[in-house]
Amino acid sequence: MIRPVVNLNGTAGADLLQQLQKAVAATTELKQALRMAAPHGRDYQTAPEGAYGAATATYTMHMRNLEALSDELGAAFSAVCEQLDAKAARWRP
Repeated sequence: MIRPVVNLNGTAGADLLQQLQKAVAATTELKQALRMAAPHGRDYQTAPEGAYGAATATYTMHMRNLEALSDELGAAFSAVCEQLDAKAARWRP
């Protein structure tokens, strides 16, 4: 993810932080929901051979993608925080 740059013509830094925080929280909630819906062997007993393995592999891929997305959003949040901290430090007497 290309991290946003706080500037006078863009979204206010506080608004960016709020938006990113909500996005990170949403990925956390989605990961929890996905964990609750993880494949279980009992649900594939009558499925064709290999179905449970395929479902597990797909589940694992989705969880990794969500982790990567969450990490990127967290990094963007940190980058905005750093920019705001640097800006505040420049204005301190």
